[in-house]
Amino acid sequence: MPIPVNRITEKLDGYLSHNDTRAAEDLLLYWENEAVKEGDNRGLLSVLNEQIGFYRRNRDIEKGQRAISTALNLMKDEEPSFAVIYVNIATTVKSYGDDRLALEFFNRAKRLFEKYEMTENYEYAAFLNNLGTCLSDLGRFKEACDSFDKAVDILKKRGCGNCQIAVSYVNKAHVLDRSGEKDGIEGLLDLAWEELNNEPFPRGGEYAFAVSKCAPSFEYFGRVTEAKALMEVADEIYQGS
Repeated sequence: MPIPVNRITEKLDGYLSHNDTRAAEDLLLYWENEAVKEGDNRGLLSVLNEQIGFYRRNRDIEKGQRAISTALNLMKDEEPSFAVIYVNIATTVKSYGDDRLALEFFNRAKRLFEKYEMTENYEYAAFLNNLGTCLSDLGRFKEACDSFDKAVDILKKRGCGNCQIAVSYVNKAHVLDRSGEKDGIEGLLDLAWEELNNEPFPRGGEYAFAVSKCAPSFEYFGRVTEAKALMEVADEIYQGS
């Protein structure tokens, strides 16, 4: 019998919106075991994909690597849904410090996105955001900026993702900083701030996570007041205020 993936992800989102990581991990491990018992490989892969992202956020490298290895063993055939999983794996591998291996997984994802004509959706924009960060760390600054610009274009066309657009602008600001092109940084931060404040209500866990990613960048670039305000918003959301 297939496990209830949609119900699992809804419950997981609820735990993460309150930053209840213990309950989130217990949920994921329980349903991993249930999927194995039921022989539901599709459901198991969905749970492992959630684990990969969860352990990345919590910097648990050992458990994250186990989830990646188990997932890859299940990904023998080729399916459109694997594109998103490869992005998740690539992003996690990159967070562990292996940019070149991450790029290999990003390229696998790119091939599937293009093969199945999925290059105008939200998932592809998320892919471009994460790819851009990897390219920047490999010193490929122009390609990184192009990747962030394409992500913004897609998100705007889709009419969604204000907080993700903000992340794109902040990421591009860091690329300009690293490449020595300082002139455009303040303008990008202004755009990011505008997008974060334009995010429609209700603002849940995804918004809080994006805000917590942007806040240190605002502080890094000397915009301490805005950084503090962003962290206060994230804390309020996580605490359920």
